[in-house]
Amino acid sequence: MKKILNLPLFSKGKERLSLFEKKEKIRQLADHYKVSPKDISWISEDGKEYAGIHYPKHRDVFDYVCREVLKQFPKKYSSFEEVKSEFLASHFTGRLLPIASIVEGMFGKGSFRRLGDMDDGNISAIQTLEALKQTRNRFLKKHLNEDIKE
Repeated sequence: MKKILNLPLFSKGKERLSLFEKKEKIRQLADHYKVSPKDISWISEDGKEYAGIHYPKHRDVFDYVCREVLKQFPKKYSSFEEVKSEFLASHFTGRLLPIASIVEGMFGKGSFRRLGDMDDGNISAIQTLEALKQTRNRFLKKHLNEDIKE
């Protein structure tokens, strides 16, 4: 029976089952340790050990900014991953001006500096996210009112 299950014909089915089992283990670990499943990046074969993704609140800020950029520029960026890649490329190349201009244009003057001033604490990230949401809403309301007047 083991020889039959190891045939290439059954390999995709075994992979799917393994993936399902791994997702279930991740869900169980997340429930047990009271973390989000998306914060678990690796689990051991036996499912008893895991590695987490650090700075989840900071990642929420980054995800929010990327989603807003994608909404604002759907012709320039076709996916969330594309926006994320541009941010990461600017970080590693040191060419921050294009990204800074986009962020400042969408969230107001000083918003890019605000992102850079976040410290490693969750409170800092939460405050930054709230500030960005507020300035983004003001920006959108202002432009909506200008569009209505025209």
